[in-house]
Amino acid sequence: LLQDAGVNGANVLRRAKLPGDLFARENVRLDSETYHRLWNAIEEEAGPAGGPVPLRFAQKMTTDWFNPELFVALCSDDLNDALNRLARYKSGPMTLRLDHTARGTTAELEFLDRAQTPPHVLMVFKLAFLVQLARIATRSPVHPVCVGWPAPALSARDAGAYANWFGVAVEDLPAPIVVF
Repeated sequence: LLQDAGVNGANVLRRAKLPGDLFARENVRLDSETYHRLWNAIEEEAGPAGGPVPLRFAQKMTTDWFNPELFVALCSDDLNDALNRLARYKSGPMTLRLDHTARGTTAELEFLDRAQTPPHVLMVFKLAFLVQLARIATRSPVHPVCVGWPAPALSARDAGAYANWFGVAVEDLPAPIVVF
């Protein structure tokens, strides 16, 4: 994904003070602090040109991009089934909490290490991932009815880019949430 987005992986690892062969290793596990440092380094290396980093990355996601989460979701009957599978098999420093009601489905990212504030780039990419997943799976321009995260300190340009991409304005919410 880094390569597809034009971001130099070696530079990211150097910025994050991580081993240069990290991306070539199998079964890598990072603690929350290191994972957050990696995402901050990704954002720094990507730079501001071209718009918000999370959206630039999400737009690079296609069915050609092999990712276990994407594969599991694309083998689902519908969006709720895909989200349920993602929630069941989610790994890493966060879980995906779902609330299915007659009015829609809320997907909330819950970070396991509550002592660490996750980087905005990570929160927003994960939300954008869910929306892009819905778009890829349905081959239609899915727009959530609500999307937000804590303290979205956005420039007017970025706020406009997010509103245009998500189809709704970003809200200041207590947790990273997308509602379909």
